[in-house]
Amino acid sequence: MNTPTIKFSHPTYSVAENSNAAYLTFTRTGDLNTDSSVTLNITGGSATRDSDYFYYNGWYDGDMVFYEQPVYFGWGQAQTTVGINIASDWELEDTEDVTFELTNPYNVNLDSQSTATLEIIDVPPNTPTVEFSHATYSISENTGAVQALVTLNRSGDLNQTSEVQLNLTGGSATQDVDYTLSSTTAYFDYGQSQTTVPVQILPDAEVESLVEDINLELASLSNANIGSQSAAVVQISDSSPASGSPTVEFSHATYSVTENNQSSVQTAITLTRTGDLSAYSDVQINITGGSASQDIDYYWNYPTASFNPGEAQTTVYVDVPGWDEVEPTENITFELSPGTNATIGSQSNATVEILDNTITPTVEFAQPTYSISEYGATVQAIITLNRTGDLNQYSEVQLNVTGGSATQDSDYYLYSPTAYFYPGEGQTNVYIDIPWNGELEGTEDITFELVSNSNANIGNQSSAALEILDAPVPSVEFSQATYSVSENGVPARAEITLNRTGDVMNATEVQLNITGGSATQDADYILFKPTVIFNPWEESKTISLGIPWDSETEATEDVSFEITGVSNATIGTQNTANVEIADSPPPTESPTVEFAHADYTISENGTTVQALVTLNRTGDLSNYSEVIVNGGGGSATQDSDYYLNSPTAYFYPGEASTTFYVDIPWDGQVEGNEAINLNLTNLSNAMIGSQSTANLTIIDAPVPTVEFSAPSFSASASENSYNGSVTLTRTGDLNNYSEVQLNVTGGSASQDTDYYFWSPTASFYPGQSQTQVGFGINWDAEVEGSEDINFELAGVSNAVIGTESTATFNILDAAQPTIEFSQPTYTTSENGSSAILTLNRTGDLSQSSEAYISITGGTATQDSGTANPDSDYYFWYPTASFGPGQAQTTISVDSISWDTQVEGTENISFELTGGYNATIGSQNTTNVDILDVAHTTPTIEFSQPTYSISENTGAVQAAITLTRTGDLNSESEVQLNVVGGSATADTDYVAYYPTGYFGWGQSQTTVYVDILADTEVETAEDINFELASLSNANIGNQNTATLQINDFDAANAALPPTVAFTQSTYAVTEDHNNWTQALLTLNRTGDLSQPSEVQLNVTGGSATQDSDYYSWYPTAYFGSGQAQTTVNVDIPNDYYGEVEGTEDVLFDLVSIRSVECQ
Repeated sequence: MNTPTIKFSHPTYSVAENSNAAYLTFTRTGDLNTDSSVTLNITGGSATRDSDYFYYNGWYDGDMVFYEQPVYFGWGQAQTTVGINIASDWELEDTEDVTFELTNPYNVNLDSQSTATLEIIDVPPNTPTVEFSHATYSISENTGAVQALVTLNRSGDLNQTSEVQLNLTGGSATQDVDYTLSSTTAYFDYGQSQTTVPVQILPDAEVESLVEDINLELASLSNANIGSQSAAVVQISDSSPASGSPTVEFSHATYSVTENNQSSVQTAITLTRTGDLSAYSDVQINITGGSASQDIDYYWNYPTASFNPGEAQTTVYVDVPGWDEVEPTENITFELSPGTNATIGSQSNATVEILDNTITPTVEFAQPTYSISEYGATVQAIITLNRTGDLNQYSEVQLNVTGGSATQDSDYYLYSPTAYFYPGEGQTNVYIDIPWNGELEGTEDITFELVSNSNANIGNQSSAALEILDAPVPSVEFSQATYSVSENGVPARAEITLNRTGDVMNATEVQLNITGGSATQDADYILFKPTVIFNPWEESKTISLGIPWDSETEATEDVSFEITGVSNATIGTQNTANVEIADSPPPTESPTVEFAHADYTISENGTTVQALVTLNRTGDLSNYSEVIVNGGGGSATQDSDYYLNSPTAYFYPGEASTTFYVDIPWDGQVEGNEAINLNLTNLSNAMIGSQSTANLTIIDAPVPTVEFSAPSFSASASENSYNGSVTLTRTGDLNNYSEVQLNVTGGSASQDTDYYFWSPTASFYPGQSQTQVGFGINWDAEVEGSEDINFELAGVSNAVIGTESTATFNILDAAQPTIEFSQPTYTTSENGSSAILTLNRTGDLSQSSEAYISITGGTATQDSGTANPDSDYYFWYPTASFGPGQAQTTISVDSISWDTQVEGTENISFELTGGYNATIGSQNTTNVDILDVAHTTPTIEFSQPTYSISENTGAVQAAITLTRTGDLNSESEVQLNVVGGSATADTDYVAYYPTGYFGWGQSQTTVYVDILADTEVETAEDINFELASLSNANIGNQNTATLQINDFDAANAALPPTVAFTQSTYAVTEDHNNWTQALLTLNRTGDLSQPSEVQLNVTGGSATQDSDYYSWYPTAYFGSGQAQTTVNVDIPNDYYGEVEGTEDVLFDLVSIRSVECQ
């Protein structure tokens, strides 16, 4: 039998989340005439078991012991499926998956497709639409508070929640006088298509001629599109004297709805109103009972039904959620109770019936009778059950044993009496194990009856029987009625043959009983073994009856036998037999036995062989003879070179020759021919003839020759190829296994440094004429020339070593690349730019390399990191690195920004002084020339001729703005000197000489003057300033300015001013060589008479502070009268030329003093 193979039908299965179930198909190919099973295991995946999906692969018994249910294939079955239940959670999520693996194969092989993935594809819900049910709602005031119910409808995909807002947009009614709206939010639950928002109408006891109204508009809060009826009006009519109340009742006594297992459904309950319809009415709808469970089988959101003026009919809804359980019809009972302006009519009660959406499928036996035969081993009976009707659900039935002549747990085993039908399955099997007991007991049976466990009606074929047929047994009888034997002067044997026919696949045992005869047991015959055993598939068996020779002359005697005591057999018609023992004739001279030849030969052959030694017998051949073959001499060693397992040779009556066997093992050694000296000894009824000795020659088996294929190896490996090998050849007899040892005998290469030799043994398998022995080559990046390894062959098994017994392996040194500067001179300028030194690498680029760069001289001065003002350049990278395959790299030499000195061109000398895995080329030196940059002195002046500020109740600061033009690539400093004015130092202002400082690139700065509060009423005072250069500055035309100090009038203090950014976005570009600045301009409007101060807070952005930018001055100050100021954000240079895309910084203004921020 060829074992079948099982696999998944596909590597990937997909199912939508709203499909309820996914089905995995398994296929079986090969010999299907057997049963097979595998276990389906869940190995992982992003989906969550018992949340996203459900898989039931077994059951618990009463003791809560879990029994695994494998995936089972019955006889002849080529395909089966397993269902995975899929849960719909209505969440928006990515596709999730489950991974499966087949394990525990029984009577089956697993195909390479033994794993699979189930993808659960999310089904996103469509956004539902919400709108008002009417454009107008009407209600009348009453003597007490009443409610106007504003109904909202929701359509589309209801398998989700939604929320909307009711906004008041106007109307003539006054909130909290004519009405109150306690909740402006409307919520829809899963499956809910309608909800109401109550508007409480307040009584005011006034007679009003006009109808008042409330205007409402819908806005989406969550998961809702607003429909065309997005606005509505609630009209409030003035209460009028009461007339007869209208009558309200149910339109029907019974309403019904059918569940839908995919989504929620609704049933409409209609109420009618008769009588005076001119006013508003409402009633209460109360749940009074029923078998359905609220919030499980249904949702009830409408306890109040309202009628607007003129309305004769209204509708409320019962929401029934999707439900896939099988259950009987359930109901809800309702009763009306009066609310506002309504009398309850005679049809005050109603019932809603919830009909189950599923049709329970029918399960029954496929046939009334099943049968199986015992078969010498345990077999399985397959009981097939059919299911018809609605198959889109799960069903479960129980097989109950109701009787029968077979005994459970002896004649059969029913391990799993439960049958499962997964969604889509129309048929399933229950398996019953039938053991073989070897007894003949006739046909037995089991009767079954089906009982429903879950979601199943039992069909007409609710019962069935299984017939267990006895296994077919063979018949045993004697081969003949009479057997004859003669006493023969020596012990003889009578051979009695029994035949077995029929089913012989199992063992059979019979007993031979002696029933009579004239011969005497143990004197005329010996019955050695009365029990006869037939092994499986044996059709005949012979037993021997020993016949001793008694030298007496007597008549023919006999013994009678009968077959009895059978096991797994019936006795045939020839159940008796008779053995006749004839008296032996007068004795004659014993026959002569000798070797047929003086010499015998045999060749070893890679396995144990047998030498056949023939013996001849002459003379009286009518009797039995027996001799001993001895092997005591010769060069061969007994029990090593040969085995005499049975040294006795037998001649039966009539036989003139016989064959004697000598076992010759193969030892795989080359040892030359060996000999065995044989001689004969009489054991019974024989004379030894002249050829009493013989010689058996054992010819040595031919062995192959092993040698190196060449005396040296080198072309197959170099130091960067990592592996080398030598080739061995084998010639001659290739029919057996050979083995040879490779010894390292020397060489200039060092083991475990230059090479690794893992396995010194070379093996040749039968038929193999060539093999290779490999070893690792270590790449060390050193230039060392070729090195070698010397090998020698030794320690062979089933081989001789040929002439090419030694070999040399040459390890060629890996070629190293050459590194050099790309040019002899590079140039840069003193203004902070970089000189990029390019290094080229040629030759073998397969490995990494490094070159070491040294400064050997030059007139320029290197900066050591101390910001020495006399330094000319920075050099950070003394090592140049090349990755595998890289032919060029660069390093930078960064010049110092302007040092204010006129010094001419300076230079730096570099040299390549060594490296790793590299040789240095001829262009091993280079120079960098740093060109001097001429600078001009910038001009500084006041930004305006006059500044002003008002005194305050406390000290304030006046901001004096200075501007700088010209060459800004340097620092500058000026001093503000007081040269006059009516203000008094240390009374009206703090007397000191402030300094104005400009950093690199800075074109504007602010100097602050502290103004003191003096509580006096006085005229405006002023301070006169003049600029003087302290460092690197020319003074411009606006070299003087006046600061006017206005008196503070507390009674006329204005509201604080407003500060805002001048634009929403500022932009600046990084420079590779120099720092730059982003200038953020702030405007101040309103009362500018006082100083103001704001904080710039960083609130986010993709740029990193203190790496991509520096914000040194997060505070912006406005002096009195100052309408604008700037804040600088420093952007560092990008030495490394990183490509990082546009980055941003987000700022927010926060008031610190006397200001409002926009």
